[in-house]
Amino acid sequence: MSGSHLFYIPLVLLAGVVLGVALGRRSARLVYEEEQAARRSRAESDREAAR
Repeated sequence: MSGSHLFYIPLVLLAGVVLGVALGRRSARLVYEEEQAARRSRAESDREAAR
């Protein structure tokens, strides 16, 4: 194993962790926004049904 592997492997692992966190955060935000939109929609339909 050459000395470059001592830098290359941890760098690739770090890049994977950073990319995973970024994509996971984005996905979680999208799911949260969809959930909020569904709640608003349900609340509006409940209000109209009560009229």
